[in-house]
Amino acid sequence: MSMIPIASILLAFCAQAGDKKGEEQAPPPASMKIPPAPVVPPAEALKTFKVAPGFRLELVASEPLVRDPVAMEFDPDGRLWVVEMLGYMPDVDGKGEDAPVGDVVVLEDTNGDGVFDKKTVFLDHLVVPRAICLVAGGVLIAEPPVLWFCKIKPGELTCESKIQVCPYAGRTAIEHTSNGLLYAMDNWIYSADCKQRLRRWDGKWILTETRSRGQWGITQDDIGRLFYNSNPEDLRGDLVPCWSPETQNPKSARLGVPIVKDQTIWPGRVNPGINRGYQKGVLREDGTLKSHTSACAPVIFRGDAYPPEFRGNAFTCEPAANLVSRRVLTEDAAGGITGKNAYEKAEFITSTDERFRPVNLTTGPDGCLYVVDMYRGIIQHRLYVTSFLRKQIVERGLDKGVNLGRIYRVVHESKPPGKMPQLSKAKSKDLVAALSHPNGWWRDTAQRLIVDRGDITITNDLRRIVSTGDNPVAKLHALFTLEGLKAVDPPTIALAAADRDPRVREAAEMFRSYKGPLSALDKLAIAATENPDLPEKDLAGKEIELLGRLMGTEEWEREGPGRDKLLARIATRVAGGKPAEIAELLDLIAVQATDARWRQKALLQGMVDSRKSILLPKPSNPYYKLLFAEDDRVAAIAAELGKQLDWPGGKLGGVSPAPKPPPLTAEEKIRWARGKRQFAASCAACHQFSGLGDEVKAPPLTDSEWVLGSEGRLIRILLSGIHGPVTVGGKAYTFNQDMPPIQNMSSDEIAEVLTYIRREWGHQAGAVEGAAVRKIKAATEDREEPYTEKELLKFP
Repeated sequence: MSMIPIASILLAFCAQAGDKKGEEQAPPPASMKIPPAPVVPPAEALKTFKVAPGFRLELVASEPLVRDPVAMEFDPDGRLWVVEMLGYMPDVDGKGEDAPVGDVVVLEDTNGDGVFDKKTVFLDHLVVPRAICLVAGGVLIAEPPVLWFCKIKPGELTCESKIQVCPYAGRTAIEHTSNGLLYAMDNWIYSADCKQRLRRWDGKWILTETRSRGQWGITQDDIGRLFYNSNPEDLRGDLVPCWSPETQNPKSARLGVPIVKDQTIWPGRVNPGINRGYQKGVLREDGTLKSHTSACAPVIFRGDAYPPEFRGNAFTCEPAANLVSRRVLTEDAAGGITGKNAYEKAEFITSTDERFRPVNLTTGPDGCLYVVDMYRGIIQHRLYVTSFLRKQIVERGLDKGVNLGRIYRVVHESKPPGKMPQLSKAKSKDLVAALSHPNGWWRDTAQRLIVDRGDITITNDLRRIVSTGDNPVAKLHALFTLEGLKAVDPPTIALAAADRDPRVREAAEMFRSYKGPLSALDKLAIAATENPDLPEKDLAGKEIELLGRLMGTEEWEREGPGRDKLLARIATRVAGGKPAEIAELLDLIAVQATDARWRQKALLQGMVDSRKSILLPKPSNPYYKLLFAEDDRVAAIAAELGKQLDWPGGKLGGVSPAPKPPPLTAEEKIRWARGKRQFAASCAACHQFSGLGDEVKAPPLTDSEWVLGSEGRLIRILLSGIHGPVTVGGKAYTFNQDMPPIQNMSSDEIAEVLTYIRREWGHQAGAVEGAAVRKIKAATEDREEPYTEKELLKFP
């Protein structure tokens, strides 16, 4: 192929969302032999796989029975509930993505041959649904931007009622919003890429904060430790169980730990149809993908149909490379966990079919691993498709053949799959016995069903497991089943505290101070949301913590009756207290977003209303930010507060603040508003809408010297990315992956998002012009590597 046709083709696609303007996207070398990628009929698909020795794949469902599956869960009777995301990428431009064509279906094996042959549509007309969780006689269904609870009509597979539980996920950046819905050992439901967890308690749904975990998919091991990942990495995890109080400590070094550090993968075919296949080092010379680029949906295998050495292994999907990996996890004496590939330059499952797209995994009731295959040519979302990938899609017809799908069972030759269950009508005593089952699915399901039933008649049977059993995992399940029944008592805790197993003893220690699923602060935050008129005694000693909790919830972004008065009352109390807490309050007020200025005004007014003389330990930069705020009312209240402030070294005014910048022009305000939308779609997934960052994904933007300082350095970060540790506010941040270059924005769009972050959260830096971005882009167009902090500091 000559260079002229190639240039013409690339020119036709120059507006592709994932492109970086000026970046050369050379086609695959002519020496790379790229086979065609036709739709392989289900009956022939098994011939395309290579599976690890001793295993075979069985096709248990395929189109038209299942289409575009993305998530699945077995119910207590062995039926398979499947989320079908039929609206995902109907073509290379994603046209029609917002159509209500998705659904949740239930598959049944009516003749017991191991193959599903009956399909029932439980709920349809959904827009890109993404996750499910069976619980409380119904099913949670994630349909962005809402999480629904759908009650299952007794004796039927129909939706009896549908209520909104809470806001959930979003539709813009499909691969960067909440999903997963894992019912964990502690009876809480956790999601990937989400800072909230939820559970059913006293007939109501309750939500509390937790740390954000991973990107797509979340799993647990036998003792309740949570594991997850992101596209470039195979596995991360928490080294302590979900029920440990340490999981609520955002500074804990034992949370979000990289488990698998070598991201090398070994596909069974060439992989030209990937987003960054033109970049140096992404593909090997033979055309195979070198390392993870779309890792997702990890599962810790807890089944009983494989040899013992497979228990506790991590399996991960890699749809871009058409494979499923297996990593053997090893725990050391100090509680650290590491994972390594179980095979030498090979993977657990590979396929020569480019349309094999494994996107989810689960352990079935029969003890086997099940694989969800979305089966399609396009897997990359429209927001990130490059011209290189678009060319591959169009030239090789990867956009054809949509709304297909397959589900596979992985069987080991040494043991037949176990029996399918009938637990929905099982006696509670039989469910208690299932807490000792060798298959984690049975234990998890039995615990959930007992808790859902609220059957306290079997509490003595549960206590008997703790007192006389010899299986520590069963003891943990028994303890948390008792917790779900509100029946953990001192004698049971004492028995667990004397157990030989350290995990059981650790759970006992946790229960010694346990007062229910909600901490006092959780209860207070919920009470404040329902009725802001809290008694003064409830606030005592909890003011700053409560403010932090309320400010971090989506519900409190909106002004509501009485909320401003509550915030003012809290601020009044803090203003008469410890100087360190006052300084913290000022910092919290100063970083409020533009849309939350009602909170700024309420908190500032509360400090003024205290009428207290306030001595701070040092001059307050957050106060000066408020004093020179763009909003005149905020600045006026801050000036009034200044009459009450003092600090060592001089009265207010001893430090000269930077002059107040001119207000944004009409054009700059438009640019700011556009930048806000760009930030929400491309940046907030890591840096958070609050700009406060994420301890796993990205540093804070609020008051960051990188945001407020050199415009040129900031532009370079977005154009080329940044590698290695970065210092923000005197703290060094190290992450497992680099910040990549922003390749789905034009120069003007980059200027817009930078204008937004430099004038949000109380920032007062100047707007950024598209011309400035274009100038630096032209000067750095040959750069292929991300910058380091040291390199960036050389630029003015």
